[in-house]
Amino acid sequence: MACESDDESNGNLYNNANNATNGVDTNGTPGPSTDTDGLDPNADTNTPTDDSMDTMTQGTDTTPHPGTDTPGTDIQGTDTTDTGAQDTYTWTGPIERNVVVDGSTVPGFALEFGNGTDTWRFEFTAQKGALISGFYLNGHNILHNSTANGTLGGSTFWPSPQSIWNWPPLAELDSHTWSATVDEANLIVTLTSPVIGSLSMQVEKRFALDLNAGAISLTYTIHNTGSQPRTVAPWEITRVAPNGLTFYPTGEGVPSSGSFSPIPYSNSLGTTWIDHRDVTGEHKLLADGAEGWLAHSDGTVLLLKTFPDIPLAQAAPGEGEIEVYAKTTYAEVEQQGAYETLAAGASSVWQVKWQLRALPATVVNEAGSEPLLNFVDSLL
Repeated sequence: MACESDDESNGNLYNNANNATNGVDTNGTPGPSTDTDGLDPNADTNTPTDDSMDTMTQGTDTTPHPGTDTPGTDIQGTDTTDTGAQDTYTWTGPIERNVVVDGSTVPGFALEFGNGTDTWRFEFTAQKGALISGFYLNGHNILHNSTANGTLGGSTFWPSPQSIWNWPPLAELDSHTWSATVDEANLIVTLTSPVIGSLSMQVEKRFALDLNAGAISLTYTIHNTGSQPRTVAPWEITRVAPNGLTFYPTGEGVPSSGSFSPIPYSNSLGTTWIDHRDVTGEHKLLADGAEGWLAHSDGTVLLLKTFPDIPLAQAAPGEGEIEVYAKTTYAEVEQQGAYETLAAGASSVWQVKWQLRALPATVVNEAGSEPLLNFVDSLL
């Protein structure tokens, strides 16, 4: 929804020569005749241009404001298209409801909202390590929600680096059922893991609906439950279907691939692009990002994740701020926070925001697309 200014501060019409208002001369003593064509009707002698009409300039409205105008039809001035929608979002309850995980219906939660035209639904469960199973726009799920053919589904959270727990993921993080607290008045669900004995840690996930932005706020907290300091970074792992496009602002250094084959990527417009249609095997990318965002589009919808940017030096050992894992069956779009030491009993808090938007018909979903970058910029 474009929102244009109803108050054209640069486009008002003025007629203030000689302090005249609407053609009425306020200077001098009124004369016996009527002011015609800018002639001063005073008894004294004036030049014909003494009270001439000003040149009126409409100006250009370049600052979008909330309003009721139809895009591009704002009176006085040529408007710049306003891409920062000021939609009104409303919540649809209840939060506690059944959700679909790996093709099965299980007890869970949903943060559902709409703007009168579109409907979003963010689904998750306390099972499987408080797995996020779906983020839907008008019924279209951007997440890969299946474990068929050896794939992993949904979005989850791990402590980083992986070397502190290796593979597979610890049961407390990946398969145990977490405790859950629902605050329906504030549209918040908090899920808490069991204590992870081998790491002396406990993880909390807090999912909240942001009706101002039409977004989901995800807050991840790592608690050091041990008696010794622990150094760790937060890590969000989001699984999507293959054949999409992942991109992020290029950071410092050169991407690496760890023990995997390097992932095919390209750089243009200050952005690193990964077209998953180019993937033929199993690949990984570990890289530094910039600006604190990571986007993935499947050609129909675009998922934008925003988070605090970190410098290259603050990435966990052997890891990257941006990580992408790609196969022909599914992909993982991941980001990590700062690697920092937690004192005994201390906690770290990491905040992420998810937005899901329909890809405009005029935007081509391909690497190097400037309109696609402009679309992302409109959401930041």
